[in-house]
Amino acid sequence: MIARSRLLLAAALLAVPLAARAQPVALPQGWTQAERELWWNGAQGSQIMPYDWFLKLEQPGTAAPVLFASPANMARYGYLPSGATTVNPDALPIGFSRERDRAGAAWVGMTCGACHVGSIPYKGHALMIEGGGGMVDTQSFDRDLSAALAATVADDPAGLALFARFADRLATPEAGRPALHEALARVAATRAAFTAMNTPPHDHGPGRVDALGVIMNALAATALNNPANARAPDAPVRLPWVWGSPSYTRVQYNGSISNAGLGPLLRNIGQTLGVYGTVDLTKSPMTGYASSVKIAELDTLEALLRRLEPPKWPADILPPIDAAKAQQGSAVFAQNCASCHQGGERNAAGLVPVTLVALDKVGTDPRAARNFMTRPAETGILEGRPVAVFGGAPFGPRAGAATIVGHVSTAVAVQVPKEQLQAGLAAYRTATIADAAKLDSYKAVPLAGVWAGAPYLHNGSVANLSQLLTAPSERALRFATGARDYDPAVVGYPADANGPGWVLDTALPGNSNAGHTYGTTLTEAEKLALLEYLKTL
Repeated sequence: MIARSRLLLAAALLAVPLAARAQPVALPQGWTQAERELWWNGAQGSQIMPYDWFLKLEQPGTAAPVLFASPANMARYGYLPSGATTVNPDALPIGFSRERDRAGAAWVGMTCGACHVGSIPYKGHALMIEGGGGMVDTQSFDRDLSAALAATVADDPAGLALFARFADRLATPEAGRPALHEALARVAATRAAFTAMNTPPHDHGPGRVDALGVIMNALAATALNNPANARAPDAPVRLPWVWGSPSYTRVQYNGSISNAGLGPLLRNIGQTLGVYGTVDLTKSPMTGYASSVKIAELDTLEALLRRLEPPKWPADILPPIDAAKAQQGSAVFAQNCASCHQGGERNAAGLVPVTLVALDKVGTDPRAARNFMTRPAETGILEGRPVAVFGGAPFGPRAGAATIVGHVSTAVAVQVPKEQLQAGLAAYRTATIADAAKLDSYKAVPLAGVWAGAPYLHNGSVANLSQLLTAPSERALRFATGARDYDPAVVGYPADANGPGWVLDTALPGNSNAGHTYGTTLTEAEKLALLEYLKTL
């Protein structure tokens, strides 16, 4: 099955620029090829634009016509190519889906795989990391897609180039072109509003996005039809690895979501609504908010994620691990890292407790955690409705944006069978209340597969693990990312700004590389031994 994966990806890679080509290597992580393909392109309820339109839309400003969805164009944003499969008949890149709305119309959507499939380049190879943080530039993708739609709409529908070619590709007769143009203009306006609302003060760059900020915008601003609730997403985080996440007591970098009870479903509903999903808040929450979210499909993907294994260091491609040095590093890890990063016994709910480290103790950039805790919003039509959906205190005129996200996600989940819903919500709320006072924190998790997680810290501000063991004042202030070969010696990417790729500037707000001073006072020999041990996890 792995060989077939390589063939599919290799065939698709032939269509992208030479600089983007590499021999893909699928590491064994416990999934079959069919399960990989489901993760890559399985529907979950995201609706970017009509499916056929996405296939036929042109990227403006090129000498010769280039389709926006072509592998060469999509590779510019870091999206990985995929061959045609049953779940992906038109060979869209990893991370894009063919969705059906309630009326049966086809839409292109975005999937878990868009952000959580990594590819680590090394000497002509591309190590495929299922569940790894992708190096995709979601901001540039969204911005360019909006621009392509706007440029196509701006053409005179009677015959200027972009719109005419678009209509020709769709085989739209002349009589139907005014209606097509009008419908395209509506979609373009929707995408333009999304882009404007989610444009940050400075670019996040590849592999980073303010995911919680975008979700809050989707529900507190778009769903409530209140632009005043929008906030520029200014707290970018590194797209994380997700293997092991269903087994932890809490997820998200700030530990804000409990995995108890209905927590995993609520997490996935919020994610889907933030990634081009839709929801209607006009009806009572007790009867459920109608949405594009596909509950059964999300349950399938979550079950799949529970089976995902962390990637093992591929010693046939990367340099072999020094076993003696790694053994020495094991003792260093036990003395200096294990108290936070080694999972303990599972609790009564079968989950592995994770450590929440207070912001003033860990010292890393606080913006992501603080934004989540402090962002307010006007409640609009939610005012007077029970915050907990089935009872309790009602919303006042203002509430935390995070509270609105929780309310909407819960009301979307109402379609779950009643007994399961009530028991799941009870367990989730109990766990949430118990940890509510700890959210001014970032979480530490077991480090299985950490070698494949660069760049590091929650905001991706440290290029490699060697730098993370260096005093913050001596860490690189700027480094290029998104187009560098992996460096096994430092376990991550080169920490300089001179190579290819996008340059991350740690002096910008939200990008601080300060904090996490653990291990920085070890001897050089201890650090090298620890790095060798971390490769074995």
